[in-house]
Parts: sequence; C-alpha cells; structure tokens
Amino acid sequence: MATRQNLYFIVIASWVFAGLGCKPPGAKALFNGEKLLQKGNAKAAIIEFEKAVQILPEEWRAWNYLGLARHRADDLNGASEAFQKSVKIAGERRNSPDDPSFVLYFNQGRLNLDRGRLADAQRQLHTFASQKPTFKSLFWLAEAFRQNGDMLQAQKTYQLALNENNSSPVVHNRHGLVQLKLKNYSGAITSFREALELQPEFNHAQLNLALTYHLHVPPDYPNRETLAFEAFKTYVKNNPEPAVGVQKMMDALQVKLNPTVASSASLENTNNELVEVSTNQFAAVSPDAVGLNSDVGLPLTNRFSALPTTENNATAAVTEESSAVEIDRSSLLEEKEGLSSSAELIPPAAVPETRDGQTTSSSLPEQSMPIVVPEISGVARYKYINPQRPKPVAVENPDRLDSMFNQAFHLYQIKEFDKAITGYRSLLEINPAHQQAHVNIAITMQVMGDVKASLSAYEKALAINPFSQPAREGFASALNQSGFFIDAAVEFHKLLKVHRDNVPAHLGLGVLYAQHLNRPDKAEYYYRRVLELNPQHSEAANIRRWLYNKSQ
Repeated sequence: MATRQNLYFIVIASWVFAGLGCKPPGAKALFNGEKLLQKGNAKAAIIEFEKAVQILPEEWRAWNYLGLARHRADDLNGASEAFQKSVKIAGERRNSPDDPSFVLYFNQGRLNLDRGRLADAQRQLHTFASQKPTFKSLFWLAEAFRQNGDMLQAQKTYQLALNENNSSPVVHNRHGLVQLKLKNYSGAITSFREALELQPEFNHAQLNLALTYHLHVPPDYPNRETLAFEAFKTYVKNNPEPAVGVQKMMDALQVKLNPTVASSASLENTNNELVEVSTNQFAAVSPDAVGLNSDVGLPLTNRFSALPTTENNATAAVTEESSAVEIDRSSLLEEKEGLSSSAELIPPAAVPETRDGQTTSSSLPEQSMPIVVPEISGVARYKYINPQRPKPVAVENPDRLDSMFNQAFHLYQIKEFDKAITGYRSLLEINPAHQQAHVNIAITMQVMGDVKASLSAYEKALAINPFSQPAREGFASALNQSGFFIDAAVEFHKLLKVHRDNVPAHLGLGVLYAQHLNRPDKAEYYYRRVLELNPQHSEAANIRRWLYNKSQ
C-alpha cells in the first residue's frame, strides 16, 4: 500500500523512569521504538518493538506498539496478529473504558478499516467512540459508516466530529460528500466551501464544489452554470494537472455562457484538446497538501492510530487520502440501495412525528443551551438503573441472527407482540450487544401499554449506543408517558444535543414545559422551533392557538 499511517503519538510516561540510563531493557526498547515511530521510521521501530515483546512477552502494551508499527509499515496481517496477542493478554479489562487497554478497540478498528473488514471496523470503532467521543474517534467511526454505505449515520457522525473540532478541511470535505449522497445539495456546498475557507488550495474540495454545481444541483439553481465554471476555473488555476475531463466540462459551460468567445477559443486550441474519456467517471487526484502534517513531517495519509496513555494532550492532523477519488456524474460516491432488514427499526409509536425532512435553522442551536430542567415539587423522578454496556461478542453466524431479527420484526408487524419480544430475547442470548433488539423490545412494550417496563430496555439500548436517535427518542417519550416529566425533559435535551433539529424532541419539550414544568417561556421557544422545522406539522394548528393565547 502506498499510503502511510499518521500516528497519534503520546509519550509513554509509564515506561520512562528516572533517566535514559535507568530503564530496563524491555522499557528501553519500547521507548526507542516510540521515538522511531515519531520520526516516521516504522521498519526500525518494528525491530525495537520485536525486542520488547521478546523481553516482555506478557505485556499487552508491547504487542500493541508492535501492531501499530506493523500497521504503519503496511504489514496488515502482522499488525492483526500483534493486536490479537495484545487483546488476549489484556483480557477482560480491555472492555472497561477506564482501562488504558480499551484503546485496542480503536487500533483494531482502524486496522480493519484498512483491511476492508468494514463490519468489524464499524463495531470496534463504535465501541470506542461511544465511550470516548473525541474528534478523532468520531471521524474514524464516520469513515466506517461511509465506507459501509450508511450515509445517514456517516453524516451525523461527521457532524459530531466537527462539533468537537471545526478546523479540519478534510472532515468538511467528507461531510460534504455524504450530504451530496443524501441529496442535501445546499449542505454539501456549504461543507465544501468551509473546507476551502480553511485550506483555499484544497483541490479535492474545489473539484467537488465545481462538480456539485455542474452535475448535481437542480437546473433552476441560481447562477448554477456561472458558479460551476468559476469553481472549475479556480480548480484548474491551482492544479497544473487537472483531473481528466475537467477541461471538456469547462468548454461546454463556456459555450453556454459565452458562445462567441467559446467558439473562437475552440478554433485556436484544436490541437490541445484533451483525449476523449470513455467513461462517465472522473478522477480527482490529491496534491501534496502543505501544512496538514508539517508538525510530524509525514506524507499525506488517511490513517490514524491511538496509543494507550493516561495523558491525552497530543494533537495530530487528519489528512485526505492520496489515492484517486472517482467521481461519477450522478453521484460522488457509490451507494447501496436501501437498508438491510437487520438495520430496520420500529419507529417509537408514542412520538407523533416522522423523522423525515429535518432542516437546518438559523435559530439558536440546542448545543449552546445548557440542560437545566427545574425541580418541581410533587413530580416523580425516575430511578435510573445505569446498566453496564454488554461485552461485544464474535457472531459465528450473522445470517442466522438477521433471520431471527426479521422473524421477530414480522411478529411485531402482525401484532404478535409477546412472541416478538420472545424472538428478540432469543437473539440477545446469542449477542447481548445487539442494540436494535433492545430498542425494539422497548418499543414493543410501549405499544403493548407496558410503558414502565420499557424504560429499562431503553436504558440497555442506550448503554450500547448513546447516540441512537430511536432509543433516546423512545426513552424520553416513555418517561413522559410514565409521569417522569423532569427526566423526560432531560432526555429530550440530550437528544437535541446530537440531533438538534429533531421535531419530536422539540414538540415533547414544548408540551412538557407548557403542561407539566410550568415554564411557558421555554415552551414557546420549542413550539416555535416545531413550526420553523415543520410548518405543516399535525399539531401546528394547536401550537399556533397556544402561542396566540399566550400573547394575549
């Protein structure tokens, strides 16, 4: 492989004793290997780490570093063997987010992403990011979603990463690509422009912006052809070797914008015409971007690894991959049709609004508003069980699990609710970490009217994936139905921290503050957000009537 790994270097404080001459041989080999990795010399680092594992064969850190070095040197199979050895030595403690060996989930996830083992990568990166949602962990989880074809989750997770660090042009560019796949053209354009504001000569983003104007936005988009031509012009100006086909698209645009000039120019440049492209795909080749990795002196890469430590003060840039990006006229990325049945979720029946049509808003974003819910005398409070996150297990027969899930879902659809719950529980005996099964058990209980019993099931689902919109939304609505109004408001606020334009959450908070928590001022804010996000909402007339009465 031509790309190299951009390591997230952190000093091995636990291995540095009282000076250079005071380290045992194993610790010295680890220290030397880490220094070599910092200098980009992965092969020499491997030699040092191999010494370390010979001296310290039962030290998981030594095997972890060997895995990182081999990954960096493109020995992916060797890296996998080293990580597996590290996992075996670390044992059960690696399942605790508080243990340094928890980082093995991240490192294995990154390796599996490069090996093309996308399901394993997504599971491992999700395990790490759900407990340690940093910029880098969220970015690579978004990458796993994107490569797996789950563009909606990729878009949401890129946004979470940007909430942590808004200064990465690469993440803005990737965010734009998935928004384009979701046909959110204005969002894609905004993302590409934000990437270019951060790095004006970022050719990937510049070409993607041009292609979005030229091939994707609706024909009635204002000044579409002029914007496309200017974007292509900037791309060619900054890139002496533009992607194949760009000049032809520029020529076609110029003919439309200025037929006379274009005609004379084509006569003058007949001998310089580009070779006809036999496909509708165009390649955008990454330049040697300047400044992205100047702090560590490494070439462009899309790789990143974390090292175990108790300190977390190092920084590392995420950079665009140097391999060619193929761009299709109809879409910038390949996309799978629909979702697999195993990914299907039953929408919470207690929530009166579907999840389509979420839009951006100029209103104050929920992220900037602290979660402060007033204590009301006489309002019952929910006693959280705070379940432990189930340990991930290796599923020997995923197809059987999918079949069990589909059968349980079918039983729900035909209103055999008890049998559906039994089916989901049978699935959980095989894989206790199957988050969708926990969610659907909770929702089925709600539908049956056993609302309070659903609360613990929702908590279990959220312990596995705290970012899950259906789980958080259902949990909040179940708390509301159970009379735990303060806790319901807290959960709706948590939902808006991640999904700020979620209409059911805004409606739920409006109702709670108006009817149960005696805060009509807050109720007004959330009711107005419902109307702003969905003016045709089924409760719009009642909301407008409430707002009118409040103003009198």
